[in-house]
Amino acid sequence: MSSYNKDYLLVYDGHVQISIYVNKGK
Repeated sequence: MSSYNKDYLLVYDGHVQISIYVNKGK
């Protein structure tokens, strides 16, 4: 369960970073 949560947080954090990167690109 903890492994799943860790992977989910990594994916979510990466998505947020990508969103910020795209917003800065605009």
